This record gives sequence, C-alpha cells and structure tokens, in this order.
Amino acid sequence: MMRKYIRTLSLAVLLILSMDSSAQLPNGSIAPDFTATDINGVTYNLYELLDAGNTVILDFFATWCGPCWSYRETGILDDIWNIYGPNGTGDVYVFSLESDGSTNSADLYGTGSNTIGDWVTGTPFPIFDNVQSIFNAYGNNYFPTIYTVCPNHTLVESGQASFQSFVNTIYTTCDMDPPVCAILDISPGPQLACNPLTNTYTQQLILSYENPPSLGLFNVNGTFHAITNSPQLISLANTPANSETVDVEIFINTEETCSADTLNCYTQRDPCCALIRLQYVNPNSNVIRVKNISGCGGDISGWGVASNGVYNSFDELSGSQRLYLEAVAELQLTWVIWSSDETFGDLQLYGPTNVLMDYIQWGGSGSLNESISASMGFWEAGTFVNALPPFEYIGDGSHGYEFWIGGDIPCDILDVEVVSYTDCNPATGDYSVSFTVDYTGAPESGGVSVNGNSIELQESGSTYVIDVPSNGVWLNLDVSFEDEPACSFFLGNAVYGPSDCYVNPGCPTDLSEDGATTVQDLLLVLSEFGCEFSCVNDVNEDGNVTVDDLLLILGAFGSTCN
Repeated sequence: MMRKYIRTLSLAVLLILSMDSSAQLPNGSIAPDFTATDINGVTYNLYELLDAGNTVILDFFATWCGPCWSYRETGILDDIWNIYGPNGTGDVYVFSLESDGSTNSADLYGTGSNTIGDWVTGTPFPIFDNVQSIFNAYGNNYFPTIYTVCPNHTLVESGQASFQSFVNTIYTTCDMDPPVCAILDISPGPQLACNPLTNTYTQQLILSYENPPSLGLFNVNGTFHAITNSPQLISLANTPANSETVDVEIFINTEETCSADTLNCYTQRDPCCALIRLQYVNPNSNVIRVKNISGCGGDISGWGVASNGVYNSFDELSGSQRLYLEAVAELQLTWVIWSSDETFGDLQLYGPTNVLMDYIQWGGSGSLNESISASMGFWEAGTFVNALPPFEYIGDGSHGYEFWIGGDIPCDILDVEVVSYTDCNPATGDYSVSFTVDYTGAPESGGVSVNGNSIELQESGSTYVIDVPSNGVWLNLDVSFEDEPACSFFLGNAVYGPSDCYVNPGCPTDLSEDGATTVQDLLLVLSEFGCEFSCVNDVNEDGNVTVDDLLLILGAFGSTCN
C-alpha cells in the first residue's frame, strides 16, 4: 500500500512539473474554446454550447486523484446534471475531463494500475479521456480544477462547491434567467368512500409541474399541501358528497405566479345514501341485524363489524345476499367470532371509511374496544347492557346501554367474603368488619340487608363496613336484597368477635362517687380550697385546688353520671 501511495504521489509531482508554466486563468477570463469527443463517441464544442445559452461546468480530474474521487462520491455534479441538464431545465452541461496523459482507459474504468476506482459507472454526464491539452490551455496546476463557464464565455473557478453554490453561480454570476415554475396539468384522481356520518369523502387530484421553488406549499382551493415530486397525488379531505362539479385553482404560496386553474375539474360523489345501525345482536345464535336508517338506499358492501380484535366486512359475511340496502330496510348477517361465554362481549360497527359508527357492550365493562368507542362518543366508559342475550335496540338514533334491552338476569348473590376486621374499640365497645358482596341480577330498587340492617347497594364486588358489638362470640353474615329477600347469602362463623373492652370515662366532678355532682362534691372542694400539694379534690388535675375546680363543680352541678 505504501509503495502504491509513493508511486501515485510521484506521478502527481511529475505531472505538475511537466505542465505548462503559464499561469492559471483568473476569474472573469475568457474560457479557451475546444472541441472534444467523449468516451461514447459524441463530439461537443464549448462555444457552440455557450452560444446556445448554456452554462458549462468543467471538472478537470485524474484517475489517481483522491480529492477528485471524494468529490465525485458526493454526487453534487450528478444532481446538477439531473436537475439543470438537458433532461432537466436544459440550462447546464457538465463535462468530466480526465487530464493526465499518462493514464489509460483501463484506469478510467477502474481496472488499471493507476486509478482509485471506476469513474464511468453511474456518471450521467459526458466523460472525456486524455485531454491534457485542454487542461494545459486553461493554465491549470492541480487536480481537481473545476470551472463554471458562463454563456458570455467568461469563467469562474468554482472548486469543489456545494450544490447551492453552483446554482447561485449559474443564475447570479452567469446572469441566467432561473427556470420558470409551471403547473402543467391538473387531473382528477380516485374518489374514496363516502363517510355517512359527515356526508363527505376524500377527492384525489393528480398534479404535474416543473421547476417548483425550493420553499413553498401548494394552495389547492384554499388548502395547503407539501410539494414533493411531479406527478404528485394530492388528497382533498372532507369534500362534500353532493354531486356538484368543482373548479380547481392551484398556486404556490411563495411564488403565486406559478399557478393554474381547471374549470369543472371533477364531479363530487353522490350523497351517502346508507347510514347503518345495529338493531339486533344475539351471541347465542351468532346473528346480527343491521338497519339503514337513512332516507335513501345505498351499497353497504364496504361496511363491517369487529369483536375481540377480529374484523369482517359485510362482503365476507353476506354470502350471496344483495348488499344494496334500501331505506329503513334491515339485513341479517351471521357472526361466529364470539367466545363460548356469550354472557360477556361487545360488537363494533364500522362504516365504509373504516370509521366507527356504532357499539354495544354487554355482561360487564372493560371490553377490548370500550375505550375507543367511548372516546368517539358511541358509549360511556364503564357501562354495559346488564341483561342476557338476545339484545334489541329500542332507541331513536341515540347511543348507549340504556337504549338496548335483553332478557332478565336471575338474581343471585354469588359470594360474601370478609376482607378484614378490627379490634374492640374501648370508647364504644364495638369492632368493625369489612366484607365484599358479589352478585348478579340485583333488583332495580332497594338496598342490601346485612343481619337485618339496611345498607345502600353498591356495584358488585364492592366492600361494605359494619360495626358490631364486641361480645367474644362468632359473627354470622346474613346478606339479602331488601326488595327481593329470597335472593340471599348466609356466611356462618364469618368472624370470631373480640371480647368487650368498653371503658366508662366516669364523672370527674363526682368526687364523692355517689353517681351525681351534688352539694357534697362542692363541700369537698371548699374543704381543700387553696391546696398546692398532694391535693385529693383537684378536679382539673393541675396540682392545685383553686377557683377553676370550683367552677367545674358548679358547671356540672345536679348532673348524673352514665
């Protein structure tokens, strides 16, 4: 590797020393004319191209030149050619000129001994081999040397410039008119499905254009869209489905002269003529009925239902049934996705644009699709149809569990379980017991009765708390519904109660301990009035018998103790 590097360096030095000793052409000089034939046999004349209004970029390189290869790999000159060359705006030519006469064609194609790589493959613009005479005519002394030659024949050494720097030189230094932005064609594209909820759809347009500005947005009938690549598909959402023809006006907001308009460009879809709602759901027989509640008939093949993460379109479920549903007509479908436990489940109804249109949940809350349906206003989170299938819709278009009916659920208290209990409270002589009650089919009115005491009914599985006298015996829990006492549950020996711990706080003013505050207690305070040490009749226990003690006696005078 070191030998190759030394050899390459030596060749570079020898080449530079052997070159014409004339000075390199300064910026603003007239570029020497030349005629040369590229490796594909195409002959070009510099001045002919310039006189035709083109700018020409001259990239002088050598196959062994590392900086030349590195710049080639950036692809900047490729981009200039592709955008501004003959197949782009037609303003620019790029010439790649291999200018070391000691190299050969094998070096150019990357197979020789004096090359870094394949210079031909992937290069879109003309390549010229062994043109050291042109290199010398420009007074060049190093590789790479890159010029931009303007239509007036003057040159500027661009060097290994950025893409934007080249563009600035072409259209500023060379004083060329920049390519004109133009919108070439506006054509109607596909019309997507109609949304029955909004009677709108998405209209697509196919837009063809050239030379758009680097910054800006398309304004299409007042809506803004990014500029990508021509031809471009633009989607106009929320387009009214009303069968009217629409004129389209488009311009770029940063270059409003780049505009176009088309009269009667497209005709909007016909109105959505099918609005479907769930009417009957029976997971026992896997039957669903839907109804078209709109005033006109329409194709419903794009509608579908989902449950437990599985979706099927009406097309898939209908069999041979006709999927054009007239106004107020119903369609019955078979759905076999529900689990074996038909007492709990849900069902979603989707429109042709995959928008949720209806929902039902039964047997409990928390189904897979509950949160989505709640967020879109089709259900209230935590609610469900508390009935047995089949379920029938009885509403007038409203959504929610209250608009569905089904079979009655038999009342049953499934379980009563003690969660915890406390020790005896000395202040009351009671202890507290916490327990849960699981049930189904509770009556619509009345509370729950626990050991004969009425408690407000809570949701199944909730925790109840009762206070029970501490008596040191087993506590049974007898639970039933007030309005349906036959629906009950008896839990024997639920808790072994603590012994009675009640402590009577007594009467501090009853100094004589006769059960009341009387004259006798007043005399006892007076007999020790002014005592300051080891006082027997110190009512407030502050170490002294004073007026404060006397006032306490007088305040409780005549009262009895519990």
